[in-house]
Amino acid sequence: MHLSNMPASATEIQLQLVRAMTAEQKLKLSQALRDSAWEFKAAWIRSSQPELTECAVQEAVRRLFRHAGA
Repeated sequence: MHLSNMPASATEIQLQLVRAMTAEQKLKLSQALRDSAWEFKAAWIRSSQPELTECAVQEAVRRLFRHAGA
């Protein structure tokens, strides 16, 4: 099999798909990914600290996200 006939890697396919997206589509995707990350982190906090109120869980997630890049 020649290299030119080899299927594209998953990374190459992902890059092609992202490049074909509009700015609006990219923004919506990034918002959906952020929302998913928020919910996963909240679920982890709820499971590891069941005594926390929902308000406290959300505040803990907010703090984690605020300092994520630090």
